[in-house]
This record gives sequence, structure tokens and C-alpha cells, in this order.
Amino acid sequence: MTAAACHWQRMDLATKKHMKETKSVFFNLKELQHYHGELAQQLQDETTLVFQVPKTKQEAMRVIATTPSMQFAFLALTVTLCVRLALAPFGFEDVVTMIGTKMFWEIQEWVIHAGLFHGSDQDKAIRPFQIHDRHHALPYFHVIMEPLPMVAGWYSLAAAIALTAVSMGAPAALVTTWLASYTASGMGHLTIHFLTHTKLPLKGWLQDARTHHIQHHLDPTTNFNIAAGSFDRFMKTD
Repeated sequence: MTAAACHWQRMDLATKKHMKETKSVFFNLKELQHYHGELAQQLQDETTLVFQVPKTKQEAMRVIATTPSMQFAFLALTVTLCVRLALAPFGFEDVVTMIGTKMFWEIQEWVIHAGLFHGSDQDKAIRPFQIHDRHHALPYFHVIMEPLPMVAGWYSLAAAIALTAVSMGAPAALVTTWLASYTASGMGHLTIHFLTHTKLPLKGWLQDARTHHIQHHLDPTTNFNIAAGSFDRFMKTD
């Protein structure tokens, strides 16, 4: 076993011990230090930026605005919307497309999270998605943003699907509406997930999303959608 693998295995064991004894997740390094001081210090030394968790709206907005993956997503959405506006006026079909795309995103999010990120034995991620296991092993309050290659690759795949659909005769305007809606749904997922792991005071449905997601970290067999309710309710995993 490599040093890195051993490090994360110890983190996972400490997390499980804490949850068993307290019926709660680690929320910060101070709680982890109580169980494993050496590991907490090592984690602090190796991943300092991960634990510079925003506590205010300004700090949260700064992280969002300076994260390369979010910058790319915003640029991609802006370009896609400009193309859509140049093609034709919005109509009822666009509204239906946007609603349908949002519903599809919720289903896709559930399937990927449950099937890939928690699809192996002991509800762990299947290869090569083990980075999600590290996300669960960390204390709950940490900065989480998907890396740029993942976001760029995801958008590129969606754009390739859209171009293929248009080349096969699908209406360019509606396909572009789908791509813009899909991109916006992805940005929403990234933003909400990030906010639920910050110390920023949340209200309303965002606080519900945080409560929903904390329960997922406590019991990874539940709450695979980032927002409360959603497809989890239909699949009876909420």
C-alpha cells in the first residue's frame, strides 16, 4: 500500500470511529484532532487551502469567481446563451426543454452518484472515481470544487452530443437551449455542493440542501441528489 493510500485509509477509519460513537460526521479538523492528532496535523499541512472554508458571502463568492472550473463553466454558459439568442426567439418549446433538462439532470445526478461514487462494496466509489471516497473521508467543512479537466470534459461531451443532434436534423435552437440548460444545471450543482460544505449561514432551501447533504455524509446509502427532495424521493433514498 502506498503512503497516500495508507493516509486516506487511516482518515477513513477515524471518520467511521467518530460516526459510530457520536452518530455525526467530522465537521472540522479540531474534532478530528481529538481522535487522531497526528493525522489531523498531517492533513492540515498537506491540504491547507482545502480548509480555508468561507464563512461569509464575500469569501464564498471569491472562491467561486477564482476557481478555474467555475470560470470555464460561466464562459461556456455565456457563449452557449449568445449562440442561442442569435438563432431564434425563445418560445414555449424552450420552456419545456429547460424543465425537461432540469429533470434529466436530477436523474443523471442520482444515477452517477449512487452507481459510480457509491457503487462498490461498503458503498465506496468504483474505479477510477475513488477521489470521491477522499471527499467523504475529509472533515465535512472543506472547500470542494471539481477540477477544471472534469468540468471542461463534461461540457465538451455535452457539446459534441448537441452538434451530433443538429447534424442529424434536430432544431438547432432547441438543441442549444438544451445545452445551455444542461450547463446551467451543472453550474448549479457545483455551486450548491460547494455552499453546503462552507460555514456560510444558509437559509431556506439552501439550508435544507445542507441538512440533506450532511445526512448523506453520515449515511452514504441515502440522499444522492445535492438538493433535498428531488429524485431521492422518487427512489426512496431520502
